[in-house]
Amino acid sequence: MSHLKKVARPALAVLVLGLLAWKGPFKLEQLKFALSQPDILLIGFLGMGFQNFIFSVRWRIFVNKLLPDNLLSFASAFKMSLVGLFFSFFIPGGVGGDVVKALELSREKNLPRSKSLSTVLADRILGLFSILLFSSTSLALDHLLRPSPLNQRLLFSSTLLLIGMMAFLFFSKPLLYLVEIPFKKFEGRITEKLVKLIQSFELTTHSFREAKLLFRTISLTLVAQILSISFLYFVVIRLHGSAPHFFIFFSLCCFGFVASAIPITPAGIGVGQAAFYFLFSQIDPELGTTAITALSLYQIFQLMISLAGGYFFTTKGKLKIKTV
Repeated sequence: MSHLKKVARPALAVLVLGLLAWKGPFKLEQLKFALSQPDILLIGFLGMGFQNFIFSVRWRIFVNKLLPDNLLSFASAFKMSLVGLFFSFFIPGGVGGDVVKALELSREKNLPRSKSLSTVLADRILGLFSILLFSSTSLALDHLLRPSPLNQRLLFSSTLLLIGMMAFLFFSKPLLYLVEIPFKKFEGRITEKLVKLIQSFELTTHSFREAKLLFRTISLTLVAQILSISFLYFVVIRLHGSAPHFFIFFSLCCFGFVASAIPITPAGIGVGQAAFYFLFSQIDPELGTTAITALSLYQIFQLMISLAGGYFFTTKGKLKIKTV
């Protein structure tokens, strides 16, 4: 069964890409042309490299909040983030890139896995909250400038998701405590793991209530999103000749990245392309095709950068992690 799971996700990614190519939206010729352009290659490598550094700085905030007396260096945070990025492409089964990054942190700082896992949960969840905040804000600004039925639908959906996310983060602390109490009454390995998993969300809820930390997280996420979406915007203009207003383009990409983050396929490959095409084709089918190419380029650059993480991982010894 475990071998089946490892094959299922990459197979699904290939299937989705195959369907997109068969139905017409995915244009391999367009992707080949983009990869032959020096300006796209230069901007892609520089932009995605800096974006991953920003992500590692953001994650480091939560690690150092957890370990105020044993701070993680910028270099170590960047290396571990690249290792996690590598495994998000190459381990599609039960162990994702974030889990491997957490294990690397456990090894370097001699931490229990549940505590190191709490840092990647806080980073991911508050990063997702930031993206929904950006999407709602950009859609609201675009609605003020040029209201449209598409804008109104997206604004409603984005605002609803944002409110739901805020409610979860605000009320999750007492709710998680209530859920945790019954499990503590029972002894056993399974209940112990469930309690530790619940406790892993505590860093997220505490961080959400700290205004300074939340502001830093939102600011770093904004810089990272501007880098990635500006690259996508540049590619779309370069290949398509034009693009929607940046506010609506920014918000559509935010929606697409949220869909790509769903752990269905490795690194969101296939699912992300389908989501981007669905979103951008509502404006223009040809724009949807170009959006697929732009996202595919983004993933290719991420893959190439992640190879450095594979090197860092293979030059280290075996993982020796504390489990309690």
